[in-house]
Formats: sequence, C-alpha cells, structure tokens
Amino acid sequence: MIEIDGKVIEEGSILSRPFESSEIDPEALRVHGRSVEDINCYQSPTAAHEELANCLSKYVNRFDRADKFVPAGYFVNFDTDMLRSFFRNNSDEFYGAWFTAVNIDVAAFVAWKVAEESLQFKDYKLGTLCNHYCIAIEAHDALADIRATRQLFRRLVNKS
Repeated sequence: MIEIDGKVIEEGSILSRPFESSEIDPEALRVHGRSVEDINCYQSPTAAHEELANCLSKYVNRFDRADKFVPAGYFVNFDTDMLRSFFRNNSDEFYGAWFTAVNIDVAAFVAWKVAEESLQFKDYKLGTLCNHYCIAIEAHDALADIRATRQLFRRLVNKS
C-alpha cells in the first residue's frame, strides 16, 4: 500500500516464488493456506523485484536523499527485514534508496494505548487488536493485514 499525504494512491500484492536456496516452512504454508505447488507458480524473484522497483519508482526518486518511503506496519521490523533480504537476494544492496531507516510500528501505538488506558489483551496479535477495535481483517494476507493495520493506526492516533 502506498499512501502519500494521507491518501492511499496505490495498493496491490506482488507474489514471488521462493529463491532456490530458500527453505519452505510447512507451518507457514498451512497458516497461509498455500501449497508448494501454489508458490512455485508465482513469478520469479527477479521479475517480482523488477515489478516492485517499477512501482516504487513511480512515487520516489531513489537518488534524492529526502524522497523516501516510510515503512509502516504491525511489528514492521519483520516486514522490513524480509524486504531487505529480498533486495539482497536479488543482488540489490540499495533498499535504502527507496525507504527510510525509520519505521512506523503500529505495535508501539498499541503499547501506548495499553499503558494510557490500562487495557489488557490475551495477546498482541493484529487479529486480536482488530477484534477489540471492531476492524475487519482477513488474517495472513499481506494486503488485508496492512489495510487493517492502517485502520488500527488511525483509530489509535485519533482516539476514536
């Protein structure tokens, strides 16, 4: 999801089959409802990287130090670590050409809300929080997760 000045201007999913050296976790496949056959039908990592770079370049000048995306998500370091690894595995050491080093982690806003309002949750999974704030979510789908995370962030910041 690409948001500029508070407005979502593009969203989508880029699916990539694993790198040949990747180990595939059967539990991850189960959780996401996919099979090895499914993921091996996705486009190559090289093609996915090119698609991503083409999308990013529509909105950011990677040569301008002040023009960068700010990654946002729920426990966003997991996502940025995966994305950095994806770039490196595609022989691209320039993740920082597109993204700032500073992230917006909505889980930190949850911690703030918990402290501020003495809330308690059985766990701090995105689904649990979305449930609490009546936000619909289709778990384990990246686009659905970021849509729900965006709603959760706005709800926490606006205290509504």
